[in-house]
Amino acid sequence: MKRKIQLILVGIVVAVAAIYSSLFALNTQGSIAPVRPDTVIASLPVLSSQPFLVEIDKGVTFKFDTGSDYSCITQADLDTLRARGAKITERIIPTVGRNVFGLYTLAWKRYVIDLPLHFYVTSDDPDSVGVYHHEPSRDNVLRNAEFILVDGSESSIGIDLMRHFAVEYLYEKQLMRFHSGRPEGYQDFAVLRTSHNPAKTPWPGRRYYMELQVDHITDQYFLDTGLRKAALKLPNSRGEKTRRRTYHDSLVSSFGVFPARTDDVWVQCGNRAGSQLAFYCENNEEPYSVNPLNFFTQDILLDFTTSSIALRPFVTLPKRHFEGRAEARDSI
Repeated sequence: MKRKIQLILVGIVVAVAAIYSSLFALNTQGSIAPVRPDTVIASLPVLSSQPFLVEIDKGVTFKFDTGSDYSCITQADLDTLRARGAKITERIIPTVGRNVFGLYTLAWKRYVIDLPLHFYVTSDDPDSVGVYHHEPSRDNVLRNAEFILVDGSESSIGIDLMRHFAVEYLYEKQLMRFHSGRPEGYQDFAVLRTSHNPAKTPWPGRRYYMELQVDHITDQYFLDTGLRKAALKLPNSRGEKTRRRTYHDSLVSSFGVFPARTDDVWVQCGNRAGSQLAFYCENNEEPYSVNPLNFFTQDILLDFTTSSIALRPFVTLPKRHFEGRAEARDSI
């Protein structure tokens, strides 16, 4: 009887391992390749920063969302791209993970798209109201980009696609650029780590984290560009410990709108420190989250190719002020 139980337990372990391994085998974006493998794959105008929406093609916008395990597309955007001549192939391949709304889903079909991309340039100077104007100068195509059909009004570029590039956000010119390599002029600010937690690793994308010290307490903060308005999100338990006065507010994320309390906290990361508005909230997502695109009013680089975040300095400082390129640490 004891041996039978042991055999059953071994069988269960083998079955779980097989399922877990098969999820790894079903990763997305395994064959993406730009037609023009230039240093800059695309330079796309940012139409909104709350949430971050970029224009892929005229009238076709995608949410920029590191919290989405796979990239999503709506039926309307799919029809528009097909009508404009984009090559689209349907494949029956199961995909499991979080979608643009933060919900775990199982999809059986993928749409493999030769995605049109553009290189927008901006006017040398802003207009009378301080707005830069964008004009396309040349085109590119990202072949074999994989998307999952999603109900709703929002397509997304998920972390599964982003992690193949160094993604640059030009704050003043409101452009999002995808680079095949690291652009010049940036200095490393923080290390990006990926989780080895078995509950987080089998999905198509990766979960990226950065270490922050908030009010002298160090935690790992999930990289979530889906946070709107907020740069920092912490659990309510942290807010209950503060001696400062907090204020009622709300937090908007992919899951919806949630009640929150806000507080000015002291944040340290690398060689930088300063005050930042923190949101204390419980919303069934990661307890600690950070949206670096809401953190800074300067150009920023999410360099997934080297697992680091870098900033373009307002002034060039001596190299001794920086720690050099951070080496990726792959577990938390």
